[in-house]
Parts: sequence; C-alpha cells; structure tokens
Amino acid sequence: MRERYRGTVPPTESVQSSRTASVLTNRDIIQMKNAGLSDDVILAKIRTSEADFRTGTQDLIDLKAVGVSDPIIQAMVQKARR
Repeated sequence: MRERYRGTVPPTESVQSSRTASVLTNRDIIQMKNAGLSDDVILAKIRTSEADFRTGTQDLIDLKAVGVSDPIIQAMVQKARR
C-alpha cells in the first residue's frame, strides 16, 4: 500500500507544478514568504525568473500588510518595469 504524504503537496506534485508555473506572481512571493523562505532566497528567485508582478499602489500596500519586506517589494517593482 502506498504511504500517505502528510504535507500540503506531495513532493512529486510540487516538482511537476514548479515546472509548469514558470512566471512568478505576487501570490508566489506571498507563498514563499509564508513558507519561511529568507529574503535572500526570494530575491534570488525574483532575479532569475520571469515575472508578472502587480505593483500598483494597493498591490504594494497589500504586500507590505502580509509581511513582505521592502527589499523584496523593491525588487518586484524593478522587475515589473522591464
């Protein structure tokens, strides 16, 4: 009998979904922050990924409200301008 995985997403499904979801969004940043990834890791991901960030005034306020740091928000704004 197959052993059940107790995490939120079985490891193989996580790997598969990361291959298909190649464009980084605000939601991805929030999820990485909530997962406890460091700013350095998130910033590296922003630098090396295609992105479709929403950086309107309310979007930035929402990011700050959920605990995204200023360096990450700044990197998102810079990436969105390209």
